[in-house]
Amino acid sequence: MQHPKLIANKREINGKKVKQLRRGGKMPANVYGKGIPSQAVEVNYADFAPVYSEVGETGIIDLEVSGQTIPVLVKNPQMHFNSAQPLHVDFYQVNLKEKIRTSVPVKVVGEPAPVTDHQGLLMQLLNEIEIEALPEAIPDFIEVDASSLEEIGDILEVSDIKAPEGVTILTSSEENVVQVSELVKEEKEPEPVVTAAEGEATIPSKGETSAEPDSTTAAPKEEK
Repeated sequence: MQHPKLIANKREINGKKVKQLRRGGKMPANVYGKGIPSQAVEVNYADFAPVYSEVGETGIIDLEVSGQTIPVLVKNPQMHFNSAQPLHVDFYQVNLKEKIRTSVPVKVVGEPAPVTDHQGLLMQLLNEIEIEALPEAIPDFIEVDASSLEEIGDILEVSDIKAPEGVTILTSSEENVVQVSELVKEEKEPEPVVTAAEGEATIPSKGETSAEPDSTTAAPKEEK
């Protein structure tokens, strides 16, 4: 099976000075694996971006380091807070003939009847599942079909998932993956009632007089 290729060069710049690399269009990285020492490398971001877009964290990359090509997986990407651009990644060397443990995303498809009828809300409770497989058998994602859920409160567990061929699911079978919850409708808040005590003047009924003196009535003249 062919894998996308990427060239990495030995990195001499470390620590806070790696900002210089990024300004020059390069990205700091590390290569490590079973039985090999960690090595600081750098890659051209323009070369890495399309490869990472293609394989993500589940696909194999043929990484050329110091004239040697090794199969690797992308691990621990550190992303820029605003742009979501990778700032640093690890390349994990794998043996294509040995199974490895890794996590893959959960992709929910299908719509339960309560959701279609606008009576329920589909909640995804598990975003990743841990698996074991040969590196080239690692799927891009694990698909979960939620269309079989028929009532409010129905749940799909990990035990309900059918693993792809060559893949063993390691996450506990009792873990909940998706659930149909009752759709909570917002109740309209009652309008506040304004009372006379809150500043609204009252009009005396017929036959009643106001307790306040009438400022328009002339005061009696003082007798001499």
